[in-house]
Amino acid sequence: RADATAWPMGARFRVGGYLEPRRFQALGERSELISAGATLERLFVTDDLRFGAGAGLLAQEGAGAALLGNAFLDKMFPGGSEMRVSFARRPIWDEEATSMPTRPLALRSSGPGVAGLMLTDLRLRGTRALGARRNVQLGVGRAWYADQNEKNYAFGHVQLPLSSGVGQWIALQPNVYWEDFTVQQPGYASSSGYWSAGLRAQGIWESWDHEFRLELNPHVFGFSSERGLGLDASVGSSHQLGPARLLIGASYFKQADIFEHWRVSTGIQLPLGRSRTERPRRGAN
Repeated sequence: RADATAWPMGARFRVGGYLEPRRFQALGERSELISAGATLERLFVTDDLRFGAGAGLLAQEGAGAALLGNAFLDKMFPGGSEMRVSFARRPIWDEEATSMPTRPLALRSSGPGVAGLMLTDLRLRGTRALGARRNVQLGVGRAWYADQNEKNYAFGHVQLPLSSGVGQWIALQPNVYWEDFTVQQPGYASSSGYWSAGLRAQGIWESWDHEFRLELNPHVFGFSSERGLGLDASVGSSHQLGPARLLIGASYFKQADIFEHWRVSTGIQLPLGRSRTERPRRGAN
């Protein structure tokens, strides 16, 4: 993936663009895909209103192209609380960068077009700051799938920092998640009344040259007549190598003997010019 971001001097926003080729392979199906788009990031409309949006195009070998898009509006309140309403149009297999304890995509059959199946998602999320980096987050959403399926979902967590010092962040996040599909499709996980409750442990250790992230979320889950124990975990690191930055990540998800998923990724960031940089905020969601 190639990304470019610019933050004009004196401006209250960032603009960016990306180009990403992918190979999707699961259950005997392989597809070549390429996506490209442009983004407007963190436009501060006022001191307490922040807006962002993006648009793009996904092209799939033998299946044409589809429009991509996303937008969000944040309302910030004194003390660090905030409310966000967001919209996204994306493929069902495109994982989000979020602490929401959802499930990764679980394909059950390899029918035509599964790799490029799109969904449109509308979400409302509120975060209440409790002081000392503690917060409570609750959210609800609805997703519409290109195959006429629909999903309602809700999620929440409490963030409880254990250690927050120079170069480190350690916290616990008790979390819950629920989703309910209108139709149980054979091609992907679309159960009725799925729920999970877990206790996520999150750690971040960083310096200017290196950053390391670790998350473990043991949980209980249930849907239909199934009940059991599960685990989702992820690890990631970034390392400054001269002008470039090396990114390495891996994730693992398992629910009893029903579903198992893993993913490994790597990338290199190369600066194209001088720009402002913004380091990640510890404990950000």
